Amino acid sequence: MILEGIRVLDISNLLAGPYCAMILGEMGAEVIKIEHPQGGDPARIMGPPFCQGQSALALSVNRNKKSLTLDLSKERGREIFLHLLKNAQVVVENFRPDMVEEMGLGFSSLNRGRPDLIYCSITGFGERGPYRDKAGTDTIFQGMGGVMTVSGEPGDPPLRLGFPLADVVTGVYAALGVMGALYHRASTGKGQKVEVNLLDSLIALQTPRVMEYFITGENPPRTGRSSPFGAPIQFFETKEGYINLSVFLDKFWHKLCKALNREDLAEDPRFATNPDRMKNRKELQKILGDIFLQKTAKEWQIILEEHDVPNGPVHTYQEMFRDPQVQQNQIAVELDHEILGPMRYVGLPFHLLSAPPRKRTAPPMAGEHTVEILKEEGFSPAEIEELKKQRIV
Repeated sequence: MILEGIRVLDISNLLAGPYCAMILGEMGAEVIKIEHPQGGDPARIMGPPFCQGQSALALSVNRNKKSLTLDLSKERGREIFLHLLKNAQVVVENFRPDMVEEMGLGFSSLNRGRPDLIYCSITGFGERGPYRDKAGTDTIFQGMGGVMTVSGEPGDPPLRLGFPLADVVTGVYAALGVMGALYHRASTGKGQKVEVNLLDSLIALQTPRVMEYFITGENPPRTGRSSPFGAPIQFFETKEGYINLSVFLDKFWHKLCKALNREDLAEDPRFATNPDRMKNRKELQKILGDIFLQKTAKEWQIILEEHDVPNGPVHTYQEMFRDPQVQQNQIAVELDHEILGPMRYVGLPFHLLSAPPRKRTAPPMAGEHTVEILKEEGFSPAEIEELKKQRIV
């Protein structure tokens, strides 16, 4: 695999950092997840749901890792970490800046003896500025990052999206930064610090809508079920279920009118071009809404497919994973968990077709590989037992 031979020490927790490290593991890196001996990553107890005591949250972002329990607040724990660092190339952490510096595990400390080290620091708000040491969660970032004010129907109160958007996209950006730093290291031999924060990541993800603000000086309007860029791009209620349309070009508008047996609409000056349809969107929604109520979603899908009109269903998660295209893409992967047995997990959405496949592993139990890793690092059974007695591992 692409990152074979790269060792990553993942001292992050919860979501953004672990997701970044999981991506690196999927790319072939050896990822050692370092957790506290008492309880491990806090994500392990966050939920519901749980499966035999295992949190869905923790299971979602910790594939392809080994777990080592280690108390980094103790001097001996930090000594063991530095021992592991000798054979590692990447560190991923998402502590608040004040915390990581107090532990002596910040970039400036570790970089002194390892100028080739790549150190990925994930923070909430950034490493400089008034919110440097402020705590934050995905909900906080969705509010501060503006996303709550552009989602939902006009006039609605702020709307939180139903998944941890800021955490996940930050993990992706962090992995991208690490990959860039590894490429630079390969050509120069020099490591560097990669800084990523959740607030910036969420803002960057909204680039098309933020550009609207830069141009107009106004907050982008909420468009509810509709797209802010074209019409009709939205879902409609049918006799049974919903149908999703994406008529983003005028040629598709003409195809839609033919599919609906309403070619008169294509000639209507209110709807002739996309700017016209956007201007008269409410009238168009009413006309199309009445038409789509005449048949079921499945019936409309057949008709729209025959006329090459971009469309799709509105799936629940259960329906989504039954979809033949989703099954063909194999985004769900099945792995054997130490306790839970065979379980499905969400894989990565890209495939490196020329890279040799690697064996994927299920998320580890807290400390599952502690003894194995320490033995590989030269610790004797007696030393390991003593570390356990002292609750360092």
